[in-house]
Amino acid sequence: MDIICCLLPLAIFVLWFASLENVHMGQITDYGLVSVMPPMMIAAIALMSLSFCITLQRSTYRAPLLLLHVALIIFILYGVTPLIEQMPRFDIVYRHAGYTEYLQRTGTTNPNLDAYFSWPIFFTLAAFFNSSAGFSNILPYADWAPVAYCIMYLGPLYMIFSSFTRNKRIVWLAIWFFYLANWIWQDYFSPQGFNFFIYLLIIAILVKWFKTPVDLPARPLWRRLRRIPFATEIYDWLTAPDPLQTQASPALRVGLLLFILVIFAFDVSSHQLTPFFTILSVGGLIICHRTPLWWLLIAMIAMTVFWLLVMAQTFLVGHTSMVFSGLHIFSSFSDNVSNRVAGNPGHTLVAKLRIYMSVLIWGLAFLGALARLLNKERDASLVILAIMPFPLFIIQPYGGEMLLRSYLFALPAMAFFGASLFYSYSAPIAMARRLPFLRRLPLAFLQRPAWHYLSLICVNMLLVALFLFARYGNERDDYITYNEFNGVNYLYNSAPPGSLFMTAWLGGPWQYKDYEKYTLDNLGATETTDVAIYPINVPVIVKYMQQESTGGHAYLIFTRSEIATFDATSGMPAGSLAKLEQAVTKSGDFNLIYRNPDVQIFALVSSAQGGQ
Repeated sequence: MDIICCLLPLAIFVLWFASLENVHMGQITDYGLVSVMPPMMIAAIALMSLSFCITLQRSTYRAPLLLLHVALIIFILYGVTPLIEQMPRFDIVYRHAGYTEYLQRTGTTNPNLDAYFSWPIFFTLAAFFNSSAGFSNILPYADWAPVAYCIMYLGPLYMIFSSFTRNKRIVWLAIWFFYLANWIWQDYFSPQGFNFFIYLLIIAILVKWFKTPVDLPARPLWRRLRRIPFATEIYDWLTAPDPLQTQASPALRVGLLLFILVIFAFDVSSHQLTPFFTILSVGGLIICHRTPLWWLLIAMIAMTVFWLLVMAQTFLVGHTSMVFSGLHIFSSFSDNVSNRVAGNPGHTLVAKLRIYMSVLIWGLAFLGALARLLNKERDASLVILAIMPFPLFIIQPYGGEMLLRSYLFALPAMAFFGASLFYSYSAPIAMARRLPFLRRLPLAFLQRPAWHYLSLICVNMLLVALFLFARYGNERDDYITYNEFNGVNYLYNSAPPGSLFMTAWLGGPWQYKDYEKYTLDNLGATETTDVAIYPINVPVIVKYMQQESTGGHAYLIFTRSEIATFDATSGMPAGSLAKLEQAVTKSGDFNLIYRNPDVQIFALVSSAQGGQ
């Protein structure tokens, strides 16, 4: 069986790899990557999940075989796009390439140029790596960032899960669930992808080596709070020490605490949002007596406030109302949920499936936490880690992305509870059989191994199916072709500095170099959107571009990814940008200066004459 459980996933991987040549990205639809996946590829992913379940449920526990499955599923799920797509996916990756190129070329930052330059350390590190390794930009390796990040997450995840259970099958199933449920694509080449690794490291160190000692009692509950029903029971449960304690020498503890401060300093100086998630989670552990390091919370808050008020002062001056604007309960829900379920039928279905997958993960986690509670397991630390990321969703919508970030930071704890459900069902079934209306039902079959196998396999298959839609459902918009990059590169090499680049919509490989030399705008982000694109009004576009170009050259660009994004998300009739493109061609106000199958670039005649 050891040989079978080793050779089977390797054979499945070969089957999956062989199917890559049958993927044709030019035929992709609004349902995403699934629409061009050959049946053999989908079957290989399902079979890999089945092989993992078989290996996990064997009577003999084999950690290396489980690790092999996890490594292969990471490569299969997160490494598929670099193998089948022509260029790194996501337009934001090219902007990050531009930040890195600017730092590498100039050796300095410019907070007045972009908000990200107020948190420059990640891109500074990337620029240092490029210079040391001989790269001119990040594009040759940026598309492999998800695979690299997911491998980095594995160690801290194992430490966290092992700190709350001795059942290694729960640990490996929780790791497996994490990778099947991590659909929100924050692990592209970005500060937040790397800083999530820092977050996991900090939490792993605290829950493994700095748990509150068993002999250190919590402070008594305030007398007035004791009058609240169940307040005493909840307080005792929250503050009860964790049973699994790991001893550490004084020298090791000092070294680990210094390490936490150093990596948190990197966190604070490289991303504007992740430090707040870290502070919330660490603060929850400290306030609820899970770890006694009060001074660490104070130090983290002080470091974050110092960077925000002093080092990021340029950003803060122009965004004070956004940072300190109070609660956004209804607007956050609208921006993060309602507004995302919009667009054409394909995009709407993908958005709904993402919501369904999130609810499924949270539902499994709730049932798993309830089952462990009935088994008298002490999981207060994990409950805190599952809950604390969500208050930021109420405080700041973050452009409709805060719920996605909250989902990610809560996912490790949610995955653990979801995995625990399959190994903690005895007590809930026994309690259910004592209920009068369930006493006569034949619930004994739920404890049979066959039912355990079946339920585990079904949940895995469902997660795999949802992952493929949730993770890659927008791939028609997200992937970039050689033609698109070549067209944009032509413009950068030919347009004089100071030119205006007006894109038709969001998307495309823009700002990957010479970030400060050109002005980038798009019709979808201007006040002319509703009166220029639908219905088509070329004179309005001309007037707006003349105002924005301030006498310099101005160019209007249509790319494949812009049109795909517009058709999927704008809410306007599909094909409107194609009609606008035809109108621009016939208007006489623009000259076509470059064309390939995925790009058309027009120069505004009046701006060109003014520039001469």
